[in-house]
Amino acid sequence: MRRAAAAAAAAAIAATLAPGPPARAGAGPAALDGWLDADAPIVATLEPAGLEAMAAAVARTPGGARAVAAARVALGAVAGFDPLSKSGWSAAGFDADAPIAASLGAIDPDGAQAVYAALVAARRWDDRTLRRVRKVFWRSRVVLRVTDWQRARKTVDRVVAAVPGVYAVGAADAPQIAALVGERPRHADRVVSRLGRRGVVALGWIAGLDAYVAVRALPKPGLVVVDVVGTFAGVPIVWPRDSRKLLAAIERAPGTSLLAAARERGAGATRGAVTVWLRPRPLMALLKAVGRHAALRAAAVYAPGDRRALRRAADAELARCAELDAVVDTSPLADVAFAIDVTGDGVDARTVWGLRDGMALAAALLVDDDELFAWTDAPDRAVTAAVYLGGIGALRGVPRPPLLRDGLGGVQRAAVACGGAGAIVAGLFGWPQLAGAALDALRAGAPDWAAIVEGARNAAVVVRRGRRGAAAYAAAITVDDADAAAVRARLARAAGRARDVSAGGRPVRLWSLGPRVAFAYETGADAAAFGVAADEPAARALVRAAGPTESPPLARARIRVRALAEDWLPGPVARVLARYIDRIDWQLAVAGDRLEARTSLRWR
Repeated sequence: MRRAAAAAAAAAIAATLAPGPPARAGAGPAALDGWLDADAPIVATLEPAGLEAMAAAVARTPGGARAVAAARVALGAVAGFDPLSKSGWSAAGFDADAPIAASLGAIDPDGAQAVYAALVAARRWDDRTLRRVRKVFWRSRVVLRVTDWQRARKTVDRVVAAVPGVYAVGAADAPQIAALVGERPRHADRVVSRLGRRGVVALGWIAGLDAYVAVRALPKPGLVVVDVVGTFAGVPIVWPRDSRKLLAAIERAPGTSLLAAARERGAGATRGAVTVWLRPRPLMALLKAVGRHAALRAAAVYAPGDRRALRRAADAELARCAELDAVVDTSPLADVAFAIDVTGDGVDARTVWGLRDGMALAAALLVDDDELFAWTDAPDRAVTAAVYLGGIGALRGVPRPPLLRDGLGGVQRAAVACGGAGAIVAGLFGWPQLAGAALDALRAGAPDWAAIVEGARNAAVVVRRGRRGAAAYAAAITVDDADAAAVRARLARAAGRARDVSAGGRPVRLWSLGPRVAFAYETGADAAAFGVAADEPAARALVRAAGPTESPPLARARIRVRALAEDWLPGPVARVLARYIDRIDWQLAVAGDRLEARTSLRWR
C-alpha cells in the first residue's frame, strides 16, 4: 500500500515542482540542459505561462471552467500555490520566466544487455546472485529554477509532507528512509546524513516503476532537482554495497551534458510553451531495454525454471526491433520535436524534423506550383488541401534499408513483433522511406495507372457547399506531360464518351461516372490535371484560372469547422466543435536543416 501511494507521490512532485524560459543571462534552456542526461531519448520543457494559457483555453470549453477551478483547488491543497498561473509560481519561490526542463528514459543500453545476459545465464535468481549483478539505472530528471530560496524550500517541504510514501530526509523519518534503501534500522541516521550532504531533502518509492524518487534542494546553483532512478530488471539495491552507485545516479554531475550544443540545430532548436524533443537512436535503445526488462520480469513470475526458453522468444522479438533500427539509421530525419503554444485566439502546434547532413530529403521535396487550382479563402469551402510536390521520383529514390527494398511487408512484420512503440518510432522517423516503398507497391499493384505514380506532381482536394446546401467535393492530381497521354487514354477507356466545357478560361474535358464526373485539363505548366468530382459545378470550382503561379509551401490545408460540421458531420459533437472552433490551418515546409509542419487552431 505504501508503494502504491508512492507512485502517486512521485506524480504529484513532478507535477507540482515545475517551472519554465528565463529572463536572466545564463538562465536559458541551454543552461538547464547542462543538468540533463545527454543520452536521454526524450527531453521536454514547459513554461508556467504556457500552463496558464492552457488553463484559460480549457476554461473556454463546456464544463472547462469548473474543471479548471477544481484542479486549482486540488493542486493548491497539496502545493500551497496555484501551479496553473504564472504568478503562483513566483509566489512559491520559483522562476516563472524559466522553463521546467526534463530528461526522460535515459539508460546505458550496453549495460542493460550485460545485466540481461547475466540474469538469463544464472542458475538461480537468489539473493546472492542478485547482489552480484551489475546495477544499471533508468534515469529521469526534472529541473526547476529558484528565485526565492526560502519560499521554494517551504513549498518543497509542504509537498513532501502532503504526499504519502515520500519522506523528508531528517531525523523524524529516518527509519522509513532506511527501510526504503534496505538498510538496517540502527544505521538510519547514517543514511540520512549521507543523503543530506548531497542536498537530498526527500526520498520516495514508485512501485509501478520499481524506482526511487529523490528531491534535491541546491541553493548554490538555485535549483530544485527531482530524480526518478530505478534499476534495470528491478535488481535490488543493497545500501552497504550499492549506495555509492545509487547516490552517483541521483547526483549526476551538472555541466557535462552535450544537450546544449545538440539543441542548437535541427529539431532541437524548437521552442514552445510545451516542447518535447525525441531522438531515434536513444529511443530505440530505450524500447529494447524495456523489452528485455519485461522478459526478465515475466520469467521471474511465469517461467522461473525455463528462463532460456523465454530468452529465445524474447531475443527473437528483439531481433525484429533491431531490424527497425536499420530504418532509423538510414532515415534522412535526425530528430523530431513537438511544440505547442496557446494564445488568446487559438492554439499553434508544430512538428519539426531535423534533416541529416548529406541526406537529400530536402531535394526530394521540391515545391512546384503547376497551376492545379487557386487557393482562396472562400467561406463556402469546408475543406481545402493541396500538395505542391514537384514530383515523387526523388522521394521514391530516398535510400532504404534491406527491410524495405521488397515493399512494406517486412517492416509490417517487424513492427508487429517489436510492439506498437517500435512501430511508432519507425514510422515517425522512417516515413520518407515508407512513403517511397508504398509508392513502389502502388505502382506494382496497379500497372494500369503506373503513369500517375511515375509523373504525379501537385494534388488538391476541395469540399464545399454545393447546390441546395449539400456538400460537394472535387479532387485532382497533376501529371507531367511525359506521362499525361497514358493517363488520358486510360481514363477514356474507363469512362467512355466525353464532352468539352470551359472553366476558368481553360478548356476542360468531362466524363460521366454515374452521379459523379471525371475531368481533365491542361494546366499550362508542362502538366495536365486529372480529377473526380461530385458534380460538374464542383469540378469547375477546382479548375484554376490561367494566371501567375504562387509561392506556396510544400503542402497546406484548411478546415472551416462550422461549414464542415453543418454539411458533413451533423450531430451534437460537431455542433460543440463548431461553436468554439472557427478553423484549423496546416502547412508543411522545408526551411534549411528542418522540415516543419504547423497546425493552427483558431477559436470562434
